[in-house]
Amino acid sequence: MERKAFKEKAKQQLNEISKEIDSLKLKMKTASESLKLNYQKAVADFEAKKGVLETKYEEFTEIADDKWDEAKASFSKLSNKLKEEIAELNMERVVFEAKAKQQINDISNEIDSLKLKMKTASENLKHKFQEKIDDFEAKRDELQAKYEKLVDIADDEWDDAKESFKTRFARLKEKLKNAID
Repeated sequence: MERKAFKEKAKQQLNEISKEIDSLKLKMKTASESLKLNYQKAVADFEAKKGVLETKYEEFTEIADDKWDEAKASFSKLSNKLKEEIAELNMERVVFEAKAKQQINDISNEIDSLKLKMKTASENLKHKFQEKIDDFEAKRDELQAKYEKLVDIADDEWDDAKESFKTRFARLKEKLKNAID
């Protein structure tokens, strides 16, 4: 790749990194205080690394031909590593939170299935169905509250909160499965 084309690609990568850092700054504004501290540290680290990349980018015009390949490789390596670090910060939580939200929706759908079964049940069973439905709805609401805490929890508490959510979900899912069967 010739210098001009690589420099254009490098500038585009710097712009993408800046957008990702800006996105983290927006998330930081709505995060809990403890999570804000974690975001601040990460953003400061990312901005420092972006500064190193910008310096390397500015030096492209001064680099001798025999050092060009080395400079390109160094920039690309640092740029890719920084993008990966930013993505890692975003991905684990985002993926788990989306999955957790879907699981809560699935529980709601299963409760709706129980309500349908209750409509066709005998009068004697309707009362038992209603008790189970009320219990499941209360547990679903507790799970929803756990989810909402999970979304705003500090990184140092994340793993414990995630495991607690997974355990509660598994228990509720099993109870619902047994009730539907």
